[in-house]
Amino acid sequence: MHKAHELMTGLDRLKEIPPSPIGRLYKASAGLKDILNLAPGEPDFDTPHHILAALNKALEDGETHYSSSLGLKELRKAVALHYKDFFNVEVDEDQVLITHGSNQGIFLALNNLLDPGDEVIMFTPSWFGYKPVVQYSQGVAVEVPLKRDDWSVDFERFKKAISEKTKMILLCSPNNPTGSILRPEDLAKIAAIASEHELTIIADEIYNRLVYEEKDFRGVGAFQEIRDRLLIANGFSKTYAMTGIRLGYLIAPERIITELGRIQGFSNVCISPAVQKAGLAALTGPQDCVGTMVSTYDRRRRWLTKELNSTEGLSCNLPAGAFYAFPRIELTSISSEEFSDALLRKQHVLTVPGSAFGVGGERYLRISYATSDDVLKQALDRMREMLSNLHGT
Repeated sequence: MHKAHELMTGLDRLKEIPPSPIGRLYKASAGLKDILNLAPGEPDFDTPHHILAALNKALEDGETHYSSSLGLKELRKAVALHYKDFFNVEVDEDQVLITHGSNQGIFLALNNLLDPGDEVIMFTPSWFGYKPVVQYSQGVAVEVPLKRDDWSVDFERFKKAISEKTKMILLCSPNNPTGSILRPEDLAKIAAIASEHELTIIADEIYNRLVYEEKDFRGVGAFQEIRDRLLIANGFSKTYAMTGIRLGYLIAPERIITELGRIQGFSNVCISPAVQKAGLAALTGPQDCVGTMVSTYDRRRRWLTKELNSTEGLSCNLPAGAFYAFPRIELTSISSEEFSDALLRKQHVLTVPGSAFGVGGERYLRISYATSDDVLKQALDRMREMLSNLHGT
């Protein structure tokens, strides 16, 4: 039974946190040969040279000492300008906190803004890392499944999910795992509802530069009426292939940034200044590396979606952002976890079951196309072979 409404010890909270579903899959794949890995949530591109050059120069220049717990002033200013230039969202540098990746920003926000028993509405399917952090923060995750035909918000369900205990809404757009993007009109409705009920919004925008059809990505930050209750988590991992470098940022009202920066000072003191200089180079340097990545993923997503839809037993919406396809498993006799496990065991293809992303993801499968064309083609052939056997043909 969930104990979020009770006073719990740290160990009690840790015991309630389930293991990572991807960790379970990697453990299950140990010893298997010729694995085709479609599970990773990171670009298959190298970190651009100019970013690495800035990192190396910073290290050589002695940027290895303490810095501000809020982050380097020049990087915070660059983040603010980045949001103005790319998304037409006005941000002041004092509203920016530099973090160890976007995940840490979300963790800081949830762990310090939630009180025991507070409810957090999440539109699922969404990244499987949200719910455990809500639980650890002694909050209660309330899942509202998205509409499966187009992954848009079911506002009837959304409104019914709001209670006197609701404190936050956690958004993920572009979405992991579906690749869908929340429509501007839906964002406007969400902002209005949040404002009406005095709810805080945490918007995970880590994939907001990896968009295809909707070149003018619009986040909830565009709606001024919610800005005093909005936190935006973002980072450098996906856009600039910097997953292992661990650099992100949180945009929020200055009063929140000041307090979270103080907590960061007590927890991990500061973010490496050399790493921050790499982030500065990423934001202010050439952006053709991002264009190349988006162009490559655009081609792959179109090919993969077409192939998935021509495969008996699967159907898939064309993803609008990120680098994931989320096909539906049409077989009613098998769960997404059973399908993913069988695909790994029998065909040595590693995928993530949709159920890992919440109740809205059951009967689906997450496939990352942040891998080579050859791996995608081989994996699809193996998947078709297994489906053929399941159909008995």
